Amino acid sequence: MARRLLEINARKREERLAEDEEQLNQLLALQDLIEEGDTEEFDEAIKSFEIKNYGDLQRQIANLNMRIEKNKQRIATAANAEEPIEPRPTGRNQPPTDPEAFQIWLNDTRAKYREVLVRREARRARRAAMVKRRTAAAAERMRAISRLAAAGDDFGYRDSDWD
Repeated sequence: MARRLLEINARKREERLAEDEEQLNQLLALQDLIEEGDTEEFDEAIKSFEIKNYGDLQRQIANLNMRIEKNKQRIATAANAEEPIEPRPTGRNQPPTDPEAFQIWLNDTRAKYREVLVRREARRARRAAMVKRRTAAAAERMRAISRLAAAGDDFGYRDSDWD
């Protein structure tokens, strides 16, 4: 997942770099227009780029050059910096090779397994007891309701009940 995010960021950096280079080329073309003396075309072109005057054009060219250099440096450092791969723990689940240590490890593992089984069985028993309690309580409620209803429920027999 982390590697994929790094690849996405690198791709975005490269796209931004390409966009900035394209914009720089357009601004340099504008600069060439003014240097050639074609002021009418220059005036129309700077309106499309929302540039007010020649000084703004120079500032934008300088800013783009700096941004392009920074992006190139970031891309170079990201390409050189390799993500350190952390080694997986190998000794955690593997039994020891010494016979005595192996027996100790085996007994510990079996004890942990038994504890897990006991906890699982206790959980199942608690769930079964809850189901039985719910069923018994529900049955008792139904009995109580039926006794109360049979005691003299005459609602709806009279016309005044419906007004």
